[in-house]
Amino acid sequence: MSFDSITEAATRRLARRHSRRRVLGLFGGAAAAVGLGAIAWPSRAAAQGTATFTFVNNTGQTIWPGALGNAGQEVPNGGGWELTAGQSLTVSVPDTWAGRFWARTYCTFDASGQGSCETGDCGGALACNGAGGTPNVTLAEFTLGGGTSSDFYDVSFVDAFNVPVTVAPVGGATSSSDPYQCTTAGCTVNLNPDCPGALQDVDSSGNIVACLSACSEFDTPQYCCTGAYGSSSTCNPDTWPVDYAAYFKSSCPNAYSYAFDDPTSTFTCSGASGYVITFWPFGATSSGSGEGGGGGGNGSSGGTVSARSTIQASDYTAQNDTQTETTSDTGGGLDVGWIQNGSWLQYDSVDFSSNACTQFIARVASGAASGISGLVEVRLDSLSNAAIGSFAIASTGGWQDWETAPANITATTGVHTVYLAFVSGQPADFVNVHWFTFA
Repeated sequence: MSFDSITEAATRRLARRHSRRRVLGLFGGAAAAVGLGAIAWPSRAAAQGTATFTFVNNTGQTIWPGALGNAGQEVPNGGGWELTAGQSLTVSVPDTWAGRFWARTYCTFDASGQGSCETGDCGGALACNGAGGTPNVTLAEFTLGGGTSSDFYDVSFVDAFNVPVTVAPVGGATSSSDPYQCTTAGCTVNLNPDCPGALQDVDSSGNIVACLSACSEFDTPQYCCTGAYGSSSTCNPDTWPVDYAAYFKSSCPNAYSYAFDDPTSTFTCSGASGYVITFWPFGATSSGSGEGGGGGGNGSSGGTVSARSTIQASDYTAQNDTQTETTSDTGGGLDVGWIQNGSWLQYDSVDFSSNACTQFIARVASGAASGISGLVEVRLDSLSNAAIGSFAIASTGGWQDWETAPANITATTGVHTVYLAFVSGQPADFVNVHWFTFA
């Protein structure tokens, strides 16, 4: 089934009235203003009656965004396009527009724009042109108020998760009494690696490319909140045979985890000139039990770990002169800190596959004093080998003020032991690391 046709659950949500918020075009959506760099934002004053959507690709690899307007709405930018790593693109729509966006992944298109995608495929076309996509994707959804009423926006896993997405308003007034007014929603956490086994959407090689919702996987009234379960009082994940919604909600509390997840998932804003939709690192990872996670030193469980998955820094197999601590970064868990010159972390059996990785991306923070900095280096198979890439890090403002840092690396294939080596000319702690990935 394709999400260009509104399901019974979506129709019910669209018709339902809310005391403070209303739901959007289909399912849910959210936002975040993380690491947007020096993007110049168009103003609504400069283009009266329009709003802008800026798409930022922070995944470290190419994605192919899809776009679909609700009935009677225009299709932005042909409905689909390529967005390479690090690229951003701004499109304008009427300020009464309603619809949704998603990221297609692992796509191949020929010169005529025909091909296929593992997730979000819209009939094999690069430009979807009004066609919906396969519902194995994260959705960012909007209903704009035209300047006379509030905009509504959210990020939804009601169908599935494939890529971390955040949505952030450009402008608009926040409210100390309403955390969902003109604030960032969504999250940067990759939910694919630990996806429950029953919900894993795998490709022909057995890699997890998406984590389906219980509704998409089992299509029962109870999981889909339809029929006898078609109200917030009767559709309660606590009473499901398995509370699969909790997996999504625990890692991404500001996104829809099931159809009636409105109170902490729908955001409103008045006065915004547009929105920034940011896509964050993800990667296909080998299919397994989906019960991963854990604390420092868990390391490899005997199989390989996809280099393109989000690898928690605390999941090392060996280390030197570091400690773990609870992190306040999005997604929670542990970070590795107390890192100084000569510290290192080891990760066994990291599979770069036959498709070479050329970029290293890490989530880092630093509260180092002025003048203290260092390098985060990637080395393969031995600490004595030369680094294949590195980036410099100085203070980010605090030991829990997190940034996503990219670095180019030598094209790498195959399975390797990965070392993160830390080099500094000063004898002081200079960086914390939460997670890293390759692309």
